[in-house]
Amino acid sequence: METQVEAVKYTPEKAKQNALAKLDLIRKWQEFRRKAVNKLQADYDFVKLHNSSDSYLFNVLGKISRGSLHRWKAV
Repeated sequence: METQVEAVKYTPEKAKQNALAKLDLIRKWQEFRRKAVNKLQADYDFVKLHNSSDSYLFNVLGKISRGSLHRWKAV
């Protein structure tokens, strides 16, 4: 018996918005990290800044953690 996976024909707008927000956040994080000497402290500082802001990215993604950043970067 063969099983076929149907191709996704439609990607919800919310999923696209979420993916693009994650990409933007990862790029900002990498730029922030590049300027820092202590990368671990830079990660914590970036997360604290993001979680205390009222930016568009915060409104889309909500609170994040350091682990989230590393997981999203790995994908």
